[in-house]
Amino acid sequence: WLTDGVRPTYNLAPPFAPGFMTMTKDARRAHVKRGGRPGEHRAEPVLWLDYHGGQHRVLTMRGSGRSGPVFLDVAGQHNTLAPYVRALVDAGIRVSMFIEAEIRQLEASRQLGAPVVELHTGRYCEVPIGPERDKQLERLKIAAAHAAKIGLECHAGHGLGFDTVGPVAAIPTLAELNIGHFLVGEAIFVGFGPAIVRMRAAMDVARK
Repeated sequence: WLTDGVRPTYNLAPPFAPGFMTMTKDARRAHVKRGGRPGEHRAEPVLWLDYHGGQHRVLTMRGSGRSGPVFLDVAGQHNTLAPYVRALVDAGIRVSMFIEAEIRQLEASRQLGAPVVELHTGRYCEVPIGPERDKQLERLKIAAAHAAKIGLECHAGHGLGFDTVGPVAAIPTLAELNIGHFLVGEAIFVGFGPAIVRMRAAMDVARK
């Protein structure tokens, strides 16, 4: 449930550029429109590759936004993503797609051949406690159940903290939660050990 070490960006040899992959045609146009030069495609990556160490050793593919990695539109970018996923899978790498909790994204990930998905929990974490958060949690539950139904290993993460992790950890078909940024921030005040112990305890209570 918690990784046993650092999760650095995984650098692949060509045709994969270090830390990122490539821009789509629309992304290149947008880059130029914002004042960038046509040859500066690599200045703004569209895919991040995060290597998860430990037992499972999964390579997660994420989209890129102005503030860092974001979830992928696998259904909308199927043809763009297909050759990269195929190359990674053929190389023996377990690929995880970081997606919204939507059935169409799950189905598209399965069609691409990715064995793992990571559900984006940001929407759930960002809304206040109440009907809207309950709605977002239900989306995660439905998506996780569907992932198991179609044979995908299901993970979840993004924005989870002490006050939000419990209901997500309680979803029985989730195999892993990815929590990094919050724990690093918490560790500034209490240290990594206490922060991880507290998070793990909250997750274990929810799983019982």
